[in-house]
Amino acid sequence: MTSNVAKSWNAVLREAREYPILALVNYIRGKLTSWFSVRGAAISTSLDNFTPKVMELLAINFESSAGYKVKKIKHLEYEALEIPCQHAIAAAIMAKIKVDSLVAFEYTKNAIVSAYSGSVAPVTDTDNIIELTTQLSHLDMFPPCTRRPPGRPRKKRFLSRGEVRMKTPRRRTICSRCKGCSHNRTTCKTPIA
Repeated sequence: MTSNVAKSWNAVLREAREYPILALVNYIRGKLTSWFSVRGAAISTSLDNFTPKVMELLAINFESSAGYKVKKIKHLEYEALEIPCQHAIAAAIMAKIKVDSLVAFEYTKNAIVSAYSGSVAPVTDTDNIIELTTQLSHLDMFPPCTRRPPGRPRKKRFLSRGEVRMKTPRRRTICSRCKGCSHNRTTCKTPIA
């Protein structure tokens, strides 16, 4: 799991971060509703049976499956002599089965359209929320009791699965006196003019 979703939402909520809770929830609802309508409309106008990413993967795998040798074992059982991801497509071509039938229903256009068909309803009754806040205002809320762990705190965060640490390029050192590279003012050997 990566923290990319949290980063994306933080970027979206930058302007609404200081709103009161009800206004913040309403802002999030509005964002979700607009995203659902835009994405649902985009996928419903597509002429393909599958999502654009699945169609792209099918095309790549179809092209790369052309050179595989496939042996028939028995009815609808085949052996691909080379076993990368494209082996199923090579076997389907040999069996004269439509490649589209090998794709799961979850990747079809109908599944995506149904995923974006719902809506997020606005909060209309706020009376219960106001009553709850008056009840909670009498409570003394403190942070949980925690002990600081021994040792020095970590500077680097743990990477998520699939995340790669990028190396930062080293800064070039430039002397402020002679404007030369790879040394600084204290180690400068250029004579003062």
